[in-house]
Amino acid sequence: MSDFYSLKIKSVEELTLESVAVSFVIPAELKSKFNFYSGQYVTLETKINGNNTRRSYSICSAPNEDITVGIKKLQGGIFSTHAVENFKKGEAINVSTPEGRFYYKENYGKEIITGIAAGSGITPILSIAKSVVRANKENKFVLIYGNKSKSDKMFSTELLKLKSEFPDRFIIIDVYSRASEEGCFFGRIDNSIINYCFKKYGKADKYFICGPEEMIKKSSDKLLSSGISKKNIFFELFVSKNTKSSELTEDIESTIDIVYEGVNHTIKNPKSKTILDSALDSNIDVPYSCQGGVCAACIAKIIKGKVTMDNNQILTDQEIDDGLILVCQSKSTDSYLKINFDDV
Repeated sequence: MSDFYSLKIKSVEELTLESVAVSFVIPAELKSKFNFYSGQYVTLETKINGNNTRRSYSICSAPNEDITVGIKKLQGGIFSTHAVENFKKGEAINVSTPEGRFYYKENYGKEIITGIAAGSGITPILSIAKSVVRANKENKFVLIYGNKSKSDKMFSTELLKLKSEFPDRFIIIDVYSRASEEGCFFGRIDNSIINYCFKKYGKADKYFICGPEEMIKKSSDKLLSSGISKKNIFFELFVSKNTKSSELTEDIESTIDIVYEGVNHTIKNPKSKTILDSALDSNIDVPYSCQGGVCAACIAKIIKGKVTMDNNQILTDQEIDDGLILVCQSKSTDSYLKINFDDV
């Protein structure tokens, strides 16, 4: 599990009217703890309205740069609104060490990589793009990037800089849904745009997709139907629909033993309450972040008992069969449940 450290904000750069890039000062003694692969994320924690609040944000910088995250203000987003409107240089907030299963690892061989991003989904894709083009002089990165308009485009300056530095090996296909721009596509990322990419630039060795759930599903389906192997398609959700579990078992009031950092905690779990909510209500500082089932911060293993999960965009079928759960989405269906955060 990731640890948290108090870090000072090095800079806050406005990207659009609704988004910022926040960079952190990493003390020399913590450098090794904050090593990361392109595509991974950190969790930020700060006090908002008297409550400690956490959210995960993908790292947009490359591994040899300062750790920087992109934050876009979301409607009703407590943390994102606070960050965009209030974060200041020199302010100290708690930052977790990097984690995440969505990442690019250099293999030092020639690769063609395609990134498909919409909105703030560009954040981890930008980090991956930098690593790809710098890892090998023959590598190529093709970016399909969807936004409402140019004014909503995050990291536009940095993308132009990367294009200028690698004009033949970093390609941008811009797609705008609410503006018609010369040399860009109008509409949303769909099969026709992916077909255009195939025809003009060929098929890539790997595909990294990040953004809303619907865009990811449609893009993944198109890639699979075009002969791209599932093992070469990687995705991370930034927005997820709250889909309920198909299991019919009713969640019940139960007693739960939680093992975390070698300590056993026994709590009562009221009916219809997630295990995470009950743990936090009992002042047990278990790991968590997004609270939406789209990150991997709160994974634990079932030792005894059963649960249902309201939403899961991270765990594979095999991992679920092995007893892994997302605690933020899990409700007990047994009168007794035991889970272990240390055995994952």
